[in-house]
Amino acid sequence: MAMTGDADFQSPIEPTQDDLHEGASSRTRSPYRRLKLLLAGLLAALIAGLAFYFATPTQYSARAVISIAKNAPFIAFPADSDDPTRNRFVETQVELIRSPVILNRVVGNPTAAACAELRESVDPVAHIQDRLLISRLGDSNLYETRYVSASAEDAASIVNAVVTEYLHAHRSEPDYNGARVIEMLGAEQQRREVELAQLREKVLQLSRETHGPNPFSRNAKSSNADRYELTSDLRRKAAEVDLELALLDAEQRRLESSPSKPPHLDAHVELAVQNHPPIIASQLTVDELQAQIDQLPGPTGGSETDEKKALAELTRELGERRAALDQLKEDQRDVLRRKHAALHAEEQFQAQQSLRDKIAALNVKKDVLANRLDAAEKQLEADEGKLSSLEFTLAELDREKQVFELIAARKLRLETERNAPERVALMATARPPESPEPKVALWTLGLVCGVAFLLPLVVARFWPARAA
Repeated sequence: MAMTGDADFQSPIEPTQDDLHEGASSRTRSPYRRLKLLLAGLLAALIAGLAFYFATPTQYSARAVISIAKNAPFIAFPADSDDPTRNRFVETQVELIRSPVILNRVVGNPTAAACAELRESVDPVAHIQDRLLISRLGDSNLYETRYVSASAEDAASIVNAVVTEYLHAHRSEPDYNGARVIEMLGAEQQRREVELAQLREKVLQLSRETHGPNPFSRNAKSSNADRYELTSDLRRKAAEVDLELALLDAEQRRLESSPSKPPHLDAHVELAVQNHPPIIASQLTVDELQAQIDQLPGPTGGSETDEKKALAELTRELGERRAALDQLKEDQRDVLRRKHAALHAEEQFQAQQSLRDKIAALNVKKDVLANRLDAAEKQLEADEGKLSSLEFTLAELDREKQVFELIAARKLRLETERNAPERVALMATARPPESPEPKVALWTLGLVCGVAFLLPLVVARFWPARAA
């Protein structure tokens, strides 16, 4: 074909009849395509929502309610307003409920131990901690203890076991310590009664020697009372030091009489041994070998010798594995017992050392006060002779009476307040919930459905470009 000088210029390509027909068809199909995409998105959202809903496990939540008073109830003697532990009592109790101190007892509780989820858990304490929630109800003293489980009965059993063990621990420990302190204060009170009787006899003897009036009569007055005003403060401080020493000595005797072995040591050690990863792995190996032996068929035909050899080899290996497992358990028990014993001994030592340090400091203070008081007494005795001796003996008697009265008051307070209302009380036990908790939040379900609805639109938008 011959080319003209205007070869570079080409006339516009006219659309053919087929192109016009295809364009008209695509415009006709466009509304139907959008409708299909819309229906596909709705179907995907419906399927995804149903799948997400039914894939979410059903959970039941059981609730028990306890009352924890910030201020201790009392009968006649209110708690000290400057007690540093007063404002932290509630927070301490909430943390105590979720601590291993209580949850280890819960694991040993027969009702909780019968629950399948605790039997199947490797670490039952951590399992309970993850599902146990404690929250305050409004601005009241009520606290809701809630446990979430796949079983309604297990949820109620476990939360009731938690509350029961906590209340038992809360009530038993103060009763034991209070009884010990009351007993020791009673013994100290009896000892000081003897000392008071001896001092009164000494006062009467000195009074007879000085031909003075009976100092215990109602109208008796000390002629030298003004001479002892300078030592009154020393006597008061000495009485306070004696009271503190008596209380610390009672506490020291309580620590010395406490058991050297930590409570529940064997149960804690056995639980830790069963949950030790190497022991679990060794136990699984033993179980697998036993399963292989159980699955071996009886000897038949010409393979009898081979089967006997295989059985003998597996039996020998099983015996070795079991012996190694038993030895591993015993070694782990020894390690844990020594560890717990060392920790308990260290705690006992630290507590006793702290008491010894306090007692030593108070003894130094007592010696200083005694020396100062003795110096004052000697000076007055040199001036007054037997009359001064009488006055100082009366002062000593008065000081001993103050200590005796303080001990008696403390003992009376402890005995009276032992019958005070409980600071912590159970208000409502948990019952198996009749209906499960909502499976999913509405916003979560909406998000899943929205993503599933947009998925067909995104695929339809980018698939043609990708195919091109």
